[in-house]
Amino acid sequence: MVQHTASQRRGFALALALVVMALLVLVALSLAAFLRVESMGASARQAGVAARLNALAAARLAQSAVQQALGPDTRISAPASIYDDAAVSSATTPGGDLFEYPLLGVWRSWEGLDHDARVSPSGVRSRYSGRPHRPDYDAKLRRYDPASPASGRFLGWLVSTGWGYGGLPLTDATSTRPPAPPSVVSQSGALPLVGVATAPAAMRQVHLVPLSLADGKLTFSGTSSQLTGDLAQGGFAWWVGGENQKALATFAPAVAAATTARERSSRVGAFGRPDLEAVGLVAPDAAHELASVPSRRLLDRYVPASAPGR
Repeated sequence: MVQHTASQRRGFALALALVVMALLVLVALSLAAFLRVESMGASARQAGVAARLNALAAARLAQSAVQQALGPDTRISAPASIYDDAAVSSATTPGGDLFEYPLLGVWRSWEGLDHDARVSPSGVRSRYSGRPHRPDYDAKLRRYDPASPASGRFLGWLVSTGWGYGGLPLTDATSTRPPAPPSVVSQSGALPLVGVATAPAAMRQVHLVPLSLADGKLTFSGTSSQLTGDLAQGGFAWWVGGENQKALATFAPAVAAATTARERSSRVGAFGRPDLEAVGLVAPDAAHELASVPSRRLLDRYVPASAPGR
């Protein structure tokens, strides 16, 4: 029988303790890595939810602005390009003329200001009341003031940085143009709402600096007229474009040529007029030329009598 000395037993216990400690360290490292991955995943999911909610909030703010500005059917909207200065080009000098960018402005209509509304001191309407007269055309260049409704007709530009959030300063009108729209040129801190993938030309793009959801202020320090907002609750930016158009896309179905008389007959019967392409008599590129054949003689000129299906 083999006998172990005390020193041998102590050496074995030390080795066993080291092995157990190594296993515990591996378990701790594995658990720490797992917790880190889960924490990063939870942070990413939280950021994703916050981003979606912020985007939804921006969409709701844009909808409310559209409803506020264009809700009444007497409101008028027009692109900023109607006041474009032909002598200044933002293509060579980005932001040189802010009216060249795709921004939408809103005006109040004349709402009776283009008609005579004179009333005598005794309250009797003038005999000329209701007749049209020349309105104050310069009023459409001045910003609307509820305290003096007749003094201005312009309501604003449908873009987040031009709607007066957070005490942002609004520009004044000139003698020939309404208040200038806010800058939508690519700059530090700005995010593309209409980027290069949508509009390759820089003058058709829209870049906006986010506003704080906490106080509606700009989220970066720029010039002295720009305020710094708190991004603790996230930011938002919205833009409403006008003159939208839908793209017409026509895709020709992949229809095999008819092989039997019954199939040719059923295909012809499915159209309001005979479709020679559907029955395989003409090529697709010539189908538009034969959309309507007035006589059999002309049909023979286009499609020989020896062609399959004749």
